[in-house]
Amino acid sequence: MKIARYLLLAAVLLTAAAFAQEGTGSGHTPAKPTENGAITGVISGVIDGAPFTLNSFLLEAGLPELTNTAYWEDWRGLGIGISVDVSVHAEPSVGLSAWQGAFSFSLDLSGQLELVDHGAVPEMTYFESIRSAFRMSEGYLELTDVAWVDDETVRLTGQFGGTFSSPFGEEDKQIDSRPVRSSRQSA
Repeated sequence: MKIARYLLLAAVLLTAAAFAQEGTGSGHTPAKPTENGAITGVISGVIDGAPFTLNSFLLEAGLPELTNTAYWEDWRGLGIGISVDVSVHAEPSVGLSAWQGAFSFSLDLSGQLELVDHGAVPEMTYFESIRSAFRMSEGYLELTDVAWVDDETVRLTGQFGGTFSSPFGEEDKQIDSRPVRSSRQSA
């Protein structure tokens, strides 16, 4: 059984994980993306009033298979639940340039696919650049829908918002997500 799974974060929040093509409205799951650079998820919102849209991708990262920048690991057999790790970027790239205007976040789900609250502030980081990171210091994360798409894909929909602060004294950033319409799936 494969431990690393793919994540379908359906559009609103951190909706950043597993998408490939626009939904047809037929109720069928779209085909999984299989090529390097394929978009697997989206997050859209505003940073200090300026709009942004970032994506998760399938990437060649020096591994035998393409790697999704959004994935989940199944720990339910140990009674822990499901851990989710997501990074979203402006372009499908690897290395230092990939972190220019990127987000990274982690969350945990119970075996019933409910968000596990580990404290007052979600674990989210905005990277203005690799040398200029802002961690959420005050804010919220809300999941409005979590569902299995198939045995290897989980779809998350929700929103987040709050104040992101720099450990180096840079001015705080106000970042909020907003609903985005998309229906895509990971490979």
